[in-house]
Amino acid sequence: MNAPKANVQAEVPVMSKDRIDLVALVALLVSLGSEAGEILREVQARPDLGSVDKGGELSLDGNYVADVQTAADREVEAHCVSVLLGTFPTVCVVAEESVCGIPVDEEGNAHAGTSPDCMKLEAKYVDPLSGPSAGEVMGACWPEHLRDVEASRVVVYIDPLDGTGEFVAGNLSAVTNLFGVAVDGVPVAGVINQPWAPGHLTGT
Repeated sequence: MNAPKANVQAEVPVMSKDRIDLVALVALLVSLGSEAGEILREVQARPDLGSVDKGGELSLDGNYVADVQTAADREVEAHCVSVLLGTFPTVCVVAEESVCGIPVDEEGNAHAGTSPDCMKLEAKYVDPLSGPSAGEVMGACWPEHLRDVEASRVVVYIDPLDGTGEFVAGNLSAVTNLFGVAVDGVPVAGVINQPWAPGHLTGT
């Protein structure tokens, strides 16, 4: 975690259906990054990575280049989306492998949708302040306007496995999982986890 330290105690996060503390959301994403790394390492140790071709394209020289998806992509995304839907149910989630965004319905609840391209997931609540890095995240210096935001203005983007080709080839130092947070379409925070970096780096 590389966020600057604050000289004041961490504030109690705003947590309601309509308004959230973005810093608490980032704290949850840091925890999810670490958990995603555990899933990536577990899948990578399997004899079969569960690879499929999502549908590639022809390169300039006419060769077909596959767009590979592995069990790690699917399992990391399923875990992260489930937790986000359960913990911040009115925040929109856009996840790479589910193709479509995770929409908010008329009652204000986020869900995985009915499209066959969307994963069918069960929401799981997790206390966003329960992670080992939560105190460090919450105690850092954050702009005051991020501490109380209308949930409907927030979008979380998930790339469960950035570097799938390297993952399949065993070039693991370049593999990451990524989270981005935007408010009104403007990026305000991001989390990157490097599962095979020294110390399993997670940073914001």
